Amino acid sequence: MSINLERLEAFFVEAGFKYRLAADDHVVAAFATKSYRNDHGHLSLVVVVSVSEEGEFLEFTAPQLYDARRCRDPGALFQALLDITQRTKLIRFEHDPADGEISCTVAYPVEDGGITRRQFRRLLEVIPKAVDRWDPVVRLAIEQGVVDLSAVHGQPATGGD
Repeated sequence: MSINLERLEAFFVEAGFKYRLAADDHVVAAFATKSYRNDHGHLSLVVVVSVSEEGEFLEFTAPQLYDARRCRDPGALFQALLDITQRTKLIRFEHDPADGEISCTVAYPVEDGGITRRQFRRLLEVIPKAVDRWDPVVRLAIEQGVVDLSAVHGQPATGGD
């Protein structure tokens, strides 16, 4: 059972999330954060949900989270991102070498199985929660070239999301 834009929009409405429809089968939602600040200094991030492969694939992406070109030690940044990915369910970080963009993504193959409201909500919420939780670790790696997973505020560094 594939998914279409109308069903995707219904999930947002049922969950009570604020969103906007964008071109090319995308839905955009903003999330408040406690630690993570975007490039404009706001405590928020955007998650773009897209449908592809004729409704058989969903992708949740938080674009433009960080700029690797601002990094003091790229090796430390990528080490931190890999360490976080290993400790956090579902997410993966991506890097665009053309412009330094670091984004966070969750991919879900709908195929013929469909997706429940509960699954959708978990897939949508995991990115803002993980980015917000691990932001101090990523910032430390970017600004000081140090990988220190204990920089997570108020939570053990080895726990998974």
